[in-house]
Amino acid sequence: MKHGFLWKFIAWNFHQKRDLNKASLIHTMSDDEVEQMRNRDIDCRFKVIPFGADLPDLSKETLCLKNEKTFLFAASAHPVNGLEELLHAWKICQHGNWRLRIAATDGVQYLSRYRKTVKLLKLADVEFAVCQNPQDLAVEY
Repeated sequence: MKHGFLWKFIAWNFHQKRDLNKASLIHTMSDDEVEQMRNRDIDCRFKVIPFGADLPDLSKETLCLKNEKTFLFAASAHPVNGLEELLHAWKICQHGNWRLRIAATDGVQYLSRYRKTVKLLKLADVEFAVCQNPQDLAVEY
């Protein structure tokens, strides 16, 4: 609610709170999100399903062939999510055989700024996976 407060305040009070209270179940990503919703007087059932993916079963031989590990940043590229700070931290930390993979939406073209930061900091172990349309990430059940 801190960013774009006025628009969020208006939307919350005119329809979002009412709509959420009508829901039979709300999907959240963490217990903290459930607590935040409860603090906003949302009276509904919640299902906590963390963001993630199931990994396939791989043999030890397959896993040992790849000596590289991946640190995944999966979020919006908006500055509020701290990607600029992460890149600077990545530069100063000793991360051995880890790579940083940034999987983000680029709704307002923030990623071009981060790509420039990667070049400026000479980070060879950073790669981008960009989704131009967040709806492409949606899975319907």
